[in-house]
Amino acid sequence: GAAKILVMALLTGVLGLGAALTPAGLRLEEHFGLDWLFRLRGVRAAPEEVVVMNMEDASTDDLSVRGSPQKWPRSLFAGITRNLHRQGAAVVAFDMVFDEPRSAAEDTLFAQAVRDSRNVVLCRYLKKKTIQLARDSGTHSPELTMEGLVDPIAPLAESAAALAPFVLPKVPARVSRCWTFSAGAGESSSLPVVAFQIFALDVHEDF
Repeated sequence: GAAKILVMALLTGVLGLGAALTPAGLRLEEHFGLDWLFRLRGVRAAPEEVVVMNMEDASTDDLSVRGSPQKWPRSLFAGITRNLHRQGAAVVAFDMVFDEPRSAAEDTLFAQAVRDSRNVVLCRYLKKKTIQLARDSGTHSPELTMEGLVDPIAPLAESAAALAPFVLPKVPARVSRCWTFSAGAGESSSLPVVAFQIFALDVHEDF
């Protein structure tokens, strides 16, 4: 009867929870359960308020540039920033790290575009450093792992509305989650969170 169905449902829930708490169960849930839930939900249109500009191989032909986006002229990013500002973008977030200087003129041009827009979030990244400590009496050689934030070059860092890390888990197959706040960066807000905060500044107090 109803009592038997309730007991079966509770047992299934407990077993499912127990499995999800194990590493193997968590992997199984992420690879199959999460995919099944998305399929069950169906395809949803992306929010009209958000536009993702993907930099891929086709972009190099369209923009007449060569190499990885990290090596593209900073004047190109300045143009992109100014164009987005003219189009009325509420916030612009670059998921790239501009931690190496290029020519002074190019860097200045990009920094000025970022400063004028007043709504650009630039990425900082976590750099891990391992220090080998003195060997103890046994065969074990202890190590100390430290993490520090690396900012964009000074002209860009000083011009941006905000700086934020965007840390993703290193997984072999696919990324199914991200951290909204980064423990390795002192629980600082991640790039998507900061971008949303700037987007919602007008309603910040009510929010």
